[in-house]
Amino acid sequence: MNRCFAHFTPQAWVNDWAVEIDGAYSFDITAQVIRLGREASLKITDDDYSADNLWHNNTASIDKPHHGPFVVRCVDEIRQFWEQFPEGQEPTEPPPEPHYFVELTDSGVQEFLTMAEAKRCILEDFAATGENRVQGVWAGNGDDPDAPDSIPLGVHWEITLATN
Repeated sequence: MNRCFAHFTPQAWVNDWAVEIDGAYSFDITAQVIRLGREASLKITDDDYSADNLWHNNTASIDKPHHGPFVVRCVDEIRQFWEQFPEGQEPTEPPPEPHYFVELTDSGVQEFLTMAEAKRCILEDFAATGENRVQGVWAGNGDDPDAPDSIPLGVHWEITLATN
């Protein structure tokens, strides 16, 4: 099952106009869309309270708070999400959270952690789970606008050392 993502774009007031600013990101709305169901979720409108509520009721609003105007766009993504299911065969339970597994050498793990620290990425629940494994939850790209946005918020990741 493909997951469904909404796109959050923060804005700031400039001369009484809401202007887009840096910091846009995507967040996973799969569970919310499934709970709403096909009919209700397809009524959501971009840049409207219905889309805004997806962000307000998602952990992304806690992980990356924004106090100002913003835009949430998700209509095309929701439509594409439901297209993968025939009518009457919609899921009723959200899929398990995605896990990203990365195999690295011993020095590769250190390079990854150094890069994450240098980019001011936020790695929550970081823990060693054995001699050759670390895991945690990706909680965002910190305040570095150049950090990659390829990993959605809240994704569980695990690094396993390659055996040489």
